[in-house]
Amino acid sequence: VIATYKQIVGNGIRLEFSGRAGRNWYGGTKLGVGGLIRAYGDAASGALDAAGEVKRTRRTLVRVSFDYGDTSPALHAIGQFDIEQQAPIYDERTHLTLAIRNAHVDDFRAAFVDALGGRGELRTAGDS
Repeated sequence: VIATYKQIVGNGIRLEFSGRAGRNWYGGTKLGVGGLIRAYGDAASGALDAAGEVKRTRRTLVRVSFDYGDTSPALHAIGQFDIEQQAPIYDERTHLTLAIRNAHVDDFRAAFVDALGGRGELRTAGDS
């Protein structure tokens, strides 16, 4: 475990979302303690090199609703942010579910309310 940890830290990997799976092997007298530690370290290094990196951004789901006449200002507000949009729902109003970076939710809320003059609705998962 220590050899694996040293490889992870040595490669600059953040540990908050890292995991390890492995199997302990009996090294016998030929490998010895030092050889076993080096073998674990080499195996961890090879696995880390092959694994690559995945970056993820934490996002909050925000649901907005607005009248068709407010489509242009609503889309303008949405376009100012890094937002992933899910499929829209159209009935008497437009309803969008947006995935917004956590750090930008308050700024988006202010921009959306300002752009629509308070006419639209905006709800996050924590809103009742």
